[in-house]
Amino acid sequence: MTFEDKSTPKLCLNICLQLGYKYSGVEYGFECYCGNRRPNSNQEVGENHCAMPCPGDRKKNCGGGWRILVYSTNVGTPNNFQSFTTSTTSTTTTTRRPTIRTTTTRRQTQTQRPVVQQTTARPSHTTQRTTPRPQQQGNLRPNQIQASTSTYKPVMLSSTSSSSGNGNKNGNNHNANNNNKQTPGKNCIQSTTVVNGKTVCRGEMVFKDDFVNAISNDKWTYEVKMPWIPDYEFIIFQKKEQNAFIKNGKLYLKPTLLEDEFVRRGRLELHRCTGMPYSEECVRQAATFSILPPIEAARINTKDSITFKYGIIQVRAKLPLGDWIIPEIWLEPKRKLYGPSYASGRIRIAMARGNKNLLAGDQDIGNRQLESGVLMGVGENIRGRTIIRDKIDGWHKHFHNYTLIWTPDNLQFLVDGQHEESIMNPGTTLAELVEFDENTAITWKSGTRIAPFDQEFYLSLGISVGGMRDFPDESTSAGHEKPWRNLAVKALLNFWQDRHHWRNTWDDERSALQIEHVRIKAL
Repeated sequence: MTFEDKSTPKLCLNICLQLGYKYSGVEYGFECYCGNRRPNSNQEVGENHCAMPCPGDRKKNCGGGWRILVYSTNVGTPNNFQSFTTSTTSTTTTTRRPTIRTTTTRRQTQTQRPVVQQTTARPSHTTQRTTPRPQQQGNLRPNQIQASTSTYKPVMLSSTSSSSGNGNKNGNNHNANNNNKQTPGKNCIQSTTVVNGKTVCRGEMVFKDDFVNAISNDKWTYEVKMPWIPDYEFIIFQKKEQNAFIKNGKLYLKPTLLEDEFVRRGRLELHRCTGMPYSEECVRQAATFSILPPIEAARINTKDSITFKYGIIQVRAKLPLGDWIIPEIWLEPKRKLYGPSYASGRIRIAMARGNKNLLAGDQDIGNRQLESGVLMGVGENIRGRTIIRDKIDGWHKHFHNYTLIWTPDNLQFLVDGQHEESIMNPGTTLAELVEFDENTAITWKSGTRIAPFDQEFYLSLGISVGGMRDFPDESTSAGHEKPWRNLAVKALLNFWQDRHHWRNTWDDERSALQIEHVRIKAL
C-alpha cells in the first residue's frame, strides 16, 4: 500500500520507526500507537458478528472510527566550527568544549501515545552560521531546505593533553581485549552495565569481533537506505561486498561512485530498505537537478544482536582520507525514549573529516582534528559536548584504540589508553552544560544527569560523504571552496558536478574506514 505524504498511516509509521517499535497502529484516523506485538488474533471476529467489528475488543463492537489499523515498520532486521589548540611542542593537543550542532527534524512526537494532526510538515534546516539565509519558497524537493538562524556560543574549557604515539593493538589502560568472560554464579559481582535488558557480571566481555573471516550476520545488521532527515548525507547505504568486506583481518567500509547517467536519470527502489517505508529513504527518481545520491557505502550496527547501557567500548581503527568523507563510529539509542532524532542522543566515539587540509576561517578542521563527544537536541536546536584532539600528521596514517568509558555519571574518551577526557562536570546536568534553556531541557528532566545517555544504545559503524551538518559553508579544501551550500536547493548536484576536484583525493585503501577489532566490556 502506498500512502500520500500527508496521510496519518505514513506519519505513524515514521514515528514508530524512529522510536524503534515493530508495529504502528492508527486509531480514530489521527492517533498513533506503537508496539512490538500485533493485537491478539484470537480475539478477532468476522464482520458478520458485530455492526462495527474490529480485533481486540471484548465486546467485538468497537469498529468503525475505533478500528485500529496495524502496519509493520520493518524495524529490526553543523554547524559552526571552532577549534582550540594550545601552544605545545607535542604533535597532539586535546581541547574539551561544548559545540552546537544544527540539524533537522521532520516533526516532534511523544514517546507514548503521539497524536498526529493530518498536516504536511515541510523539512527545515538550521544554518551552521549566525548569518540568516533567504528562505526557499514553494514546494520543496528532497534536497531543498528552509533556512533559519542560530547563535553559536562556545565555552572554551582549559583542558590540554598531548598524545603522539600510534597506539599498540593491546595498549589501553582500560583495555577490553581481556577475554576472561565471567559466568554468573558465586564469583559474579553484578555490574551497572545492562545488556539487552539484563544485568551482567562486572568486567564481562559482552561483545567482541576481530573480523577474521566474513562479516557475521549474527553480530551485524546492514542499514539499507538513502539518508534523509536530519543530516541529508550524499550517500546510499547498501549491503554490497564492494562497500563492506574483510581483508587481512580488517573490516573495510569503503565508498564507491555510481555512473553519472544513473545518478542523473535513474530510479532507485531499495530492496529490503531499512528506512521509512514509502519515503525518500527507500525510493527516489532522479529528475532535473534533483539527482540520486551518487555515492554508495556501508553502515552496519549491532541493534539486532546487542544493545547496552554503560560499559567500556573500544574500537581499533584507521580513519579514512579523502575530501568530504566522514567516518562513523557511533552509539545510537535502541529506543528513542526522549523523542525522535537527536532528542534521544548520539555518541560519537571518533570522527575526523577526510579532507587533508580543510580550513574554516583560519582554523584547520581537516583530518588532523579528531572529535569525540555527544550530540543532543530538540527540533532544530541541536548542540553537542565535544572533545578535540589535534594530530599534525592526521588520523589516517595509523591504527589507534578509540575508547569510550560510559558510566551512570559520566562519559570519558581516550585514545590509545591515554589522556582521559570527560564530558561531565560535577554538580550539573548534561543539558545544563550544553546551555539548553529550561523549555528545551525539560525534555530530559525525567532522566538522570547524563540524559539522554541513560538508556540502551547500540554500536554503529559506517562511512558517509557530504551532507548538511559536518562541513561549514565557505570552508576551503586545499584552497578549493566547498562546492555546495548547506541550504542550497542544488547542494547534491553541485557536489556531484565538482567531482573532478574531490574524487582524485580518494584512494582504494586510504579512503576506507578500516577496523581491526571491536570490544564491549561491562564496567
